[in-house]
Amino acid sequence: MSLQKQWYVVYTRPRWEKKVSALLDKEAIENFCPVNKVIRQWSDRRKTIYEPLFSSLVFVRIAPGDRCVVQQTEGFLRFIQREGRPVTIQPDEIRELRLFMEQHQSLQVDHIAVDPNDRVRILRGMTMARQGTDPMVTYHSVKLILPTLGYVVTATLQLEDASAETLS
Repeated sequence: MSLQKQWYVVYTRPRWEKKVSALLDKEAIENFCPVNKVIRQWSDRRKTIYEPLFSSLVFVRIAPGDRCVVQQTEGFLRFIQREGRPVTIQPDEIRELRLFMEQHQSLQVDHIAVDPNDRVRILRGMTMARQGTDPMVTYHSVKLILPTLGYVVTATLQLEDASAETLS
C-alpha cells in the first residue's frame, strides 16, 4: 500500500461540513469543503450566504495511516466507501472542481450515472479550449462531471458565453 497522500471523501453530521473542515484545519489536515455563494431573500432583507456545495461531504488529503486522526474529529461519521474500501478521489477531479468554482457562481449539484467515455470540448467562454470528461456545455449551462463521486455540478450561463462541440 502506498504511503503517498490521497484525497478521500468524509461523510459528516448534517450541517457540520464547515465545522469539520475548521476542526481538520486545526489538526493541520489538508481538506476541501466546497462552498456555494447563494443569495437568500427574506421578506425584509437579502443576504449572501456560503453554504456547502455537497451536503454532509468534506474532502481530505491524507496518507492512509492518518485516517484515525480524521476519524477522531468531532462531526465525522465515516469515510465514503465502495466495496468495503474508502473511495479515493483523483487529484485532477479536485483541481477541476476548484477551477470550476472560481469561474462560476450559483452552482447546483445532482447525482448522475456517468459514462467515462463521453468527451466534449468547450469552444468559447471561461473554460474554452478545455477537453475531457469534465466540462460540458448544454444550452444555458456548463457542467462539471465528477465521475468518481457520480455527481454533476451545474452553473447557469448566458448563451453567448459558451458553446460546445461533441468530439468523435
